[in-house]
Amino acid sequence: DIYYLDADGDGFGDEELVSCSWPEGYATLDGDCDDNNPDVNPRIDEVCNETDDDCDGEVDEFVGGFYYTDADGDGYGTGAALDLCDPPEGVAERGGDCDDANPALTERGIYFDDTLVEFDNGDTYTLPGDGDVTVCKGTWNVRLVADGVTATIIGVDGAATTNLSGGVEATPLTILDSTVAVEGLTILDGNSDGDGGCVYVEGSDVTLTDVTVRNCEAANGGALYLTGSTVSMSNGGFRDTSVTGNGGTVFVEHGPLTLSNVIQSQSKAGTGGAVYVGEGGSVLASGGEVHDCSASDGGGIAVVGGTWYSSQTTVRANTAQANGGGFFVEDGDVTLVGGKLAANSGSEGGGLYLSSGAGLVATETDCAQGTSDNSPNDVKPAFGDAVSWEGTCTAICDDSGCE
Repeated sequence: DIYYLDADGDGFGDEELVSCSWPEGYATLDGDCDDNNPDVNPRIDEVCNETDDDCDGEVDEFVGGFYYTDADGDGYGTGAALDLCDPPEGVAERGGDCDDANPALTERGIYFDDTLVEFDNGDTYTLPGDGDVTVCKGTWNVRLVADGVTATIIGVDGAATTNLSGGVEATPLTILDSTVAVEGLTILDGNSDGDGGCVYVEGSDVTLTDVTVRNCEAANGGALYLTGSTVSMSNGGFRDTSVTGNGGTVFVEHGPLTLSNVIQSQSKAGTGGAVYVGEGGSVLASGGEVHDCSASDGGGIAVVGGTWYSSQTTVRANTAQANGGGFFVEDGDVTLVGGKLAANSGSEGGGLYLSSGAGLVATETDCAQGTSDNSPNDVKPAFGDAVSWEGTCTAICDDSGCE
């Protein structure tokens, strides 16, 4: 038989001995990690004493309290829970701090001027005046309305983890006659029987920075509907949106929209799978991309009574069931500087279809060729012959032809 030297007499030993009889001072159980201390062996409960009491190789585990780093001293912390017996300064028992650099922002939620907003899921919250809205990490099912105010709306942790949701029932953000800056948010799951599935802007000046808008539905302007407004957006995107009418992602009329490095994808509409530029509307795009969108006319973009100017923007792999896989233009003008127009398709004008009153100026734009070519052609003027280029295209066109 095997026995183990038990110097402290606690029933557990350490050093092994093979013997035909049970020798005095030995135990039949091993695993004692301190054979000079009878209060240390595998049957002892762990306590806070900086000792491995239960001999499992860990010291003081699961016997203290759980604490979180609290840099701003507001009683809420962040990061992984710390198992501590003697908590030092700078920790808190509660996690989930909204902003650990601002003691006014404690538990997660939505704040107006550092005061926590009380709301139930699906509520509408109208900003009470000028001020700053802080949205904490999480998904918040509330409809924010800015009406006649100057405000900022900022997601503390950024768009990847901060969501403003319409709950698939309403428009999450409405801006009326206001000046608003929005930053670091994902706006999603909006739904409107009218215009603007996720964001509706009227008579306002709005900037969107690092904002993602997705999973939205409406009659017009699935992600963003703007009228009589000035809107600029940088370093964000629209995706997975749809409308029954015009502008799968964006509908713009009677005002300018500036896009910088904005990606638009996987959206659909009756006209303008991604963007619809209506009467008095204009879009100035730099960089970014419009891809994999679809519509009856203007699989990617429809310019009807407005203007589109883009520099180094890619429009690719969009589909029109009728005309203008990349662009459908009527009573409007399109200017392309550099960028790429490729792999778009439609019945006519795979790249662009120029209907009545349409104009196009293209300068050093990559119109692709081979398997990436626009199908069935690059440009189809309504009253002229179709045109296709091999590679780079530089041209001036209207509804009667190109030169």
